[in-house]
Amino acid sequence: MNTKGFIFIIFGATGDLSKRKLIPAIYNLLKHGKLEKFHVFGISRRPYSGEKMVDTALEFIEKLDPEPDPGLIKRLKENTTYFSANFTHEQEFAQLKNAIDKLDKTAVYDRIFYLATGSNHFDVISGNLIKTEIAQQKNCKTKVVFEKPFGRDEKSSKKLNDVISETFTEEQTYRIDHYLGKEIVGTISVLRFTNRIFEPIWNNAHIESIQIKLDENIGISERGAYYDTYGAVRDMVQNHMIQLLALLTMEIPDSITGKGLRDRKAQVIKDMVVRDALLGQYRGYKQEKDIPQDSKTDTFAALNLEILNSRWAGVPVFLRTGKFLSKKESKITVKFKKVKCLFDDDYSTEGNILEIRIFPDEGISLYVNTKTPGEKRATQVKLDFCYTCLFGENTPEGYENLLNDVINGDQTTFTRFDELQNAWKVVDPIERIKIYPYEKGSDGPEEMALFNERNNLKWS
Repeated sequence: MNTKGFIFIIFGATGDLSKRKLIPAIYNLLKHGKLEKFHVFGISRRPYSGEKMVDTALEFIEKLDPEPDPGLIKRLKENTTYFSANFTHEQEFAQLKNAIDKLDKTAVYDRIFYLATGSNHFDVISGNLIKTEIAQQKNCKTKVVFEKPFGRDEKSSKKLNDVISETFTEEQTYRIDHYLGKEIVGTISVLRFTNRIFEPIWNNAHIESIQIKLDENIGISERGAYYDTYGAVRDMVQNHMIQLLALLTMEIPDSITGKGLRDRKAQVIKDMVVRDALLGQYRGYKQEKDIPQDSKTDTFAALNLEILNSRWAGVPVFLRTGKFLSKKESKITVKFKKVKCLFDDDYSTEGNILEIRIFPDEGISLYVNTKTPGEKRATQVKLDFCYTCLFGENTPEGYENLLNDVINGDQTTFTRFDELQNAWKVVDPIERIKIYPYEKGSDGPEEMALFNERNNLKWS
């Protein structure tokens, strides 16, 4: 248990992220004995209360713990305070500072500022934190957590980072990508670097292609104004998908934690280049709440990337993500080249396949060839590892892992600014001249057939 005291200051406390992820994550940290002394300050504009913050999060707490501990819920409510404030009003930040200082009279609680807002608020909140010196305490550590996306292109992300760096150093800054908090994603580096059957053949001599799919079967819900500002490429590819690809393809780091790992990720992202792209928008998108009738925002993206280094040159990397597709599925597929057959010509085999399932059914499968009984033919069989079958249902949830890392000062699962800048350089050149329509419940625009054909692609 971490016996140090922590104050969580959540900006955007009445939003979905707070009730769905942050408050349940803090509950789980308490339940699992990872947090002892704490207080939560929630900040948003509308009238609310600390008790209501917990009450509205209860249904999501119950998804993690079907029978929540009444004592922990009571404790969470007693230690949650709501503060109504306009992010643009400096005097209200001064009042917030007084409220925090009154609670923490000796300034010994470490302070974690969590910006659960759109990135359009990051600069003004950071500016008011500077002016009121809330984040500048001598006797405690301060950290700041930013949700993705961080800016909407390379230029805006740099401008934003310049403002933030006036208050917080890179060592204090945690740019969150919740995919990196998932247990199965944390397995990628361990799978690669601790298994001799993979690392020696993890290169273009042996791997034919890589696919990453993050498909969703739902739309944008109530996030119209936010989503239309970004779209699929900025909302999913620039962060989640490029981070997954970086973990999968980086060079061997000095350590799989901390600086060494982030150095290697930044390096390989810098080598990525988009060779082909197809963007789409589901029919009915322009009728969603807060969406303009002339919107050109992409809700679907399929990309062909290449990594221009000696390990990966020539290996196509295919990324696909979208809203309102046929099913919700997140997985990574690594297809190995076929082995030259040692038997006669009619003894056909397939290349091995490594599949990392993020959702559903977290786990890892390896497809290998074996002889078909009674025939001169190979059959591909599946060797399967089911994550929950081995470790159970109660493994830590993504945001619990990430908040625990912030508490402990571990930045391994957070994005450093050079990684972020390199990722924007990958996606910024993508032309958004043509956005193809597609039907809800499909696998994307009809033009995907041509995309697949010219890239010699069959999705797994």
